[in-house]
Amino acid sequence: MSNIQSSKVKKANSVLILCNTNVFPATLFEQRDVDFYSFYPDDISITLKILRRLTLSIGVLRKRFWYGSWFSNLERYDKVFIFAINGIGPIINDIENCLRKGVTPIVFFWDPVFRVEECLRYRLPKWSFDLSDCGKYNLAYNTTFYFKNLYNSITALDRDPKYDIYFTGLTKGRKEVIGELGSQFNNLGISTNFILVELNSQSRVSFEQNLENIANARAVLDIVQEGQTGLTVRVMESIYWKKKLVTNNRSIVNEFFFNPKNIFVLGKNDLSKLCAFLNEENDFSDYDNLQEFYDFNNWLIRFNN
Repeated sequence: MSNIQSSKVKKANSVLILCNTNVFPATLFEQRDVDFYSFYPDDISITLKILRRLTLSIGVLRKRFWYGSWFSNLERYDKVFIFAINGIGPIINDIENCLRKGVTPIVFFWDPVFRVEECLRYRLPKWSFDLSDCGKYNLAYNTTFYFKNLYNSITALDRDPKYDIYFTGLTKGRKEVIGELGSQFNNLGISTNFILVELNSQSRVSFEQNLENIANARAVLDIVQEGQTGLTVRVMESIYWKKKLVTNNRSIVNEFFFNPKNIFVLGKNDLSKLCAFLNEENDFSDYDNLQEFYDFNNWLIRFNN
């Protein structure tokens, strides 16, 4: 949605997050005094990207030419979080060799383990957003996160909705499922705005446009991958934007905030009652507290517990 920061570090923050996902703009992290970088800068030519791919196995070249500016500043960080993706073993080794004594990076699984299973082999502390994966693989648990007061960037939160249910995200094998749901919803007279994006597609919705689309919807659709129980960004969007949630994550009924007035569970609730659910009065009375709980600052604090 928005490019990850890859320019020169401008201020001496003590927390570094390395990630290849760009759900949030780097500026949101900067406002919390956190440096947020992609492992490798994205703003280079296709030719250089090909050359980088061919030479990444050569440690000297990797360190001198291919990493972003974060690598030359590693000694100043007190905490380093590495979001798990396959193929980052060499990166982790390079990072460990450059950190100050006593600083140990944390690998955070923001995807189900089955998508990045290689990362289980890393000997670093490993945390996951998915409680079932934590039990299965002996990982420490922390929630997903969002940014409190982010909605202030969009005015008229109480605007009349333009459509009933909104979804955007990578297909991740869900294209047929979401397409079928769209047909079923439309047959019930429910309007949808579904924007599916293929991997490496240039047609992603911008971060700002995504916020606009959420604001214009009555509900957010959340479709988890099979085997996933961890809460997605779509759940956070429903909480922070005070929108109803339609999800296929059946384990959500075990969450402390579950409220059938706000959350419709596909495969559990009767689909013919979805219209009634959307029209029913909501109960967002505790959502301000939820926004505080899932805020990025509190997410960081939970790693100390």
